[in-house]
Amino acid sequence: MRKYLFKFCSLMILQPLRLKGVKFGKGARIGPGYDFFGICQTNIVIGDGVTIGRRAWMQTLKSSTGMIEIGSRTSIGRDSVISSAERISIGSECVLSYRISIIDHDHQFSLGFGPSKTVVDNCSPVIIGNRTFIGANTTILKGVAIGDDCVIGANSVVTTNIPNGSIAAGNPARVVKNRF
Repeated sequence: MRKYLFKFCSLMILQPLRLKGVKFGKGARIGPGYDFFGICQTNIVIGDGVTIGRRAWMQTLKSSTGMIEIGSRTSIGRDSVISSAERISIGSECVLSYRISIIDHDHQFSLGFGPSKTVVDNCSPVIIGNRTFIGANTTILKGVAIGDDCVIGANSVVTTNIPNGSIAAGNPARVVKNRF
């Protein structure tokens, strides 16, 4: 019964998102509480069999250039934030735990201007390879490429590239072991 309720809720969420321009593969599911009001969601492509947890939030900041691609059979945990002004690409068969933040840009603040007047700048794409696991509460910042078959420890802040087959952790994240 619970499985069918989740499917029904997911379908109720997918329909408005399709109208906003999100492209879903077969069997993609999104948990209840997905925030889609008042934010741009064009150029978002979600692969087959992707599961996105409750209260997740994805947005493309510049409708003509911002892009988010999620590969097939990837799972993204609840309360995650993915915000793209240029490009964020997540590979296939990845597991992203809960409260993950992936951001490909900076905000430019100036004295005398409130947060509503900030400008998005310094954009650089984020690429996450296939079969990668990212631990809870991890933040991945602009310009980072994480290779295939990597593990990123919980509570990490990833600011530099991580090569294929690596285990990385910390703030800032450092490679602690290369499995290849």
